[in-house]
Amino acid sequence: MIRRMRSLGLDWISAPLATRIPLWPFAAVSVLAALVTSALVVRPSIEAWWYSERAPLPADQIPRPFRVTVGTVPLSVPYDLVRFPGQRRDAAVDRLELVLRWPPSNAPGPGQATGSTGDADVFISLSPPDDSLDPTRRLGAIYNRLLDPATLNAPQGLTGRRFVPDSGYVGEELFYDPASPTSYFVRCAPPVTDQPGTCLREIRLTERLDIVYRFPRSLLGQWRRLDETISALLAAISAADR
Repeated sequence: MIRRMRSLGLDWISAPLATRIPLWPFAAVSVLAALVTSALVVRPSIEAWWYSERAPLPADQIPRPFRVTVGTVPLSVPYDLVRFPGQRRDAAVDRLELVLRWPPSNAPGPGQATGSTGDADVFISLSPPDDSLDPTRRLGAIYNRLLDPATLNAPQGLTGRRFVPDSGYVGEELFYDPASPTSYFVRCAPPVTDQPGTCLREIRLTERLDIVYRFPRSLLGQWRRLDETISALLAAISAADR
């Protein structure tokens, strides 16, 4: 009987149950998990490629400035400030990426910001607020508990303190205006090998827009002018909301 079953290709029936469980569902789940993880890792690169590869409208067809809505906030944005060509059009977006050459030119034009990068570029990201703490509240609730009490030498009237090693911000430093710490503070990372250090400033503009701007650490000495310029820029592009 067994010989007959084998001749019909049915010898698996007599095998133990454990050897008859197919493995392909487990392999499929593993592959799916790997794909999901990879997608999360490469998503920022895909977004950058998508926005950079999409051809913008011809310049003579684009109003200067053009209207874009970030979340629920309408903005009036100069065409040349938008970092990715694919976002240089009237649209509604979840996040808007701008790039400002520093020092900014007094005469706006195609050379002011074209999407290319350099040591004097300031990158500005605008998005609707998420569920995280307001940056000012984060300073008091989180950052202050993770800072070494010793102060650092800092440029232009700022005070600097290092994050403690087990803070999760290894190697980073916090610089703030001692006259009004909640009004100005910025996290900075030191240079690494051939990469310049960068600073990150977070602002919640009303309850509908989060602003994050990133700049080379070498510009920290110009923090007052830099912050005034960014504030003026945000006020100008928010004019459509008034």
